[in-house]
Amino acid sequence: MLPPLNAAGASCRANWIEYQMSDLTNDRFIRIPEVISLTGYKRAMIYVMMKRGEFPKQRRIGPGCVVWLESEVRGWMSDRLAAA
Repeated sequence: MLPPLNAAGASCRANWIEYQMSDLTNDRFIRIPEVISLTGYKRAMIYVMMKRGEFPKQRRIGPGCVVWLESEVRGWMSDRLAAA
């Protein structure tokens, strides 16, 4: 899936690819639709939990382009399971 267009009408795909390729840990950047799919939480709840410090923070990798590290989201999920 291609990233959405930013407010200026340009895709942030180039920035996204550049940062993925430069990442030495082989971690993956994921966008909000995948975060929603992985966690089962709605977009609004994800942002509420981020604001409370209860969910991994997003990272801005370009104008109008934010991502999460997959390892941080999966780590958060593991922590939630361990606490249950």
